[in-house]
Amino acid sequence: MIYILFIIGIIICFYGWRLIKEESKIHKDAFKEVISEQNKDNADFIKILTINTELKNQLITLEDKLNILLKDTKEIKHLSVNDKEYGKESELTKNEPESIYKEDDNYPNYNEAANKIKKMTEENKSIEEMASALSIGKGEVLLLKRLLKE
Repeated sequence: MIYILFIIGIIICFYGWRLIKEESKIHKDAFKEVISEQNKDNADFIKILTINTELKNQLITLEDKLNILLKDTKEIKHLSVNDKEYGKESELTKNEPESIYKEDDNYPNYNEAANKIKKMTEENKSIEEMASALSIGKGEVLLLKRLLKE
């Protein structure tokens, strides 16, 4: 009888050991799934942060360009008011270079562009002709025309 109980005990131990092994395999698979989901979430978060940083840099660049444009339009308005008051020809209209871009800069000189647009408007040239002659976009030509009207 003792031998039978001993054999039954050994069988139960092996069966329990096999069940524990299967259970640990299931837990390992579940843990791997959780880790892979977290990695996917982290990758998505990193993508969002990268896009956010790129947008921030683009907004800073756009803000700088708008500040330059605002400064140039204020100068144009100030010069045109002074020229009308004193009956002088503007320095911008006296010596116009062929390109409105400065040599050391990638930003166009909007003072010169505004004066050229004013002349071309008086000559009844189209927006496309003005944009191609000044090597700037149609939107910039339209914006400068609106600012000149004010």
